[in-house]
Amino acid sequence: MGIDKLGDKGLESDDCRKVLSVKEHGRSYYLLNPCEYRVRCFRIDGGVITDGMRCDYGILTDFSNCSNAASTEIKLGNFTKKQCRFYLVELKGKDLSHAAEQLNDTITKLEHSIAACVIEARIILSRVSHPDLPVTSVIQLERRLARLGGRLKKASNMLEETLLV
Repeated sequence: MGIDKLGDKGLESDDCRKVLSVKEHGRSYYLLNPCEYRVRCFRIDGGVITDGMRCDYGILTDFSNCSNAASTEIKLGNFTKKQCRFYLVELKGKDLSHAAEQLNDTITKLEHSIAACVIEARIILSRVSHPDLPVTSVIQLERRLARLGGRLKKASNMLEETLLV
């Protein structure tokens, strides 16, 4: 259900490729897809959302057509949620706080369209300065993602991860 609510606005790709990558200003995010699940990549900034603060990309994964469809639900607290994931990706200079705010605003604007999915957030910075210092906007984002079943990952220049059910 959630995978179709976004429609084709801002859609950059919709396929089962083994490696999906998004790049901007020397920063890169790679989602390895060895099982070739359906993955849709959206340009959020200027595509899906055209005003206000928003992140750069959204990557929507759908496990509903998997051969192991019986295991496509996960437990979140006391309820079950369909296992599709929506990765929000922000490719940023060095302002971690602003990146977290952009991701939070994007979740707010899209939450009804992606409610059926686990929400993940990724921030790729040109450099991470003082990574251990608590940043209020980052803490708020991490707490919100935890309620949505996801988590935040941060990296310098490049982040690569493997998509698993």
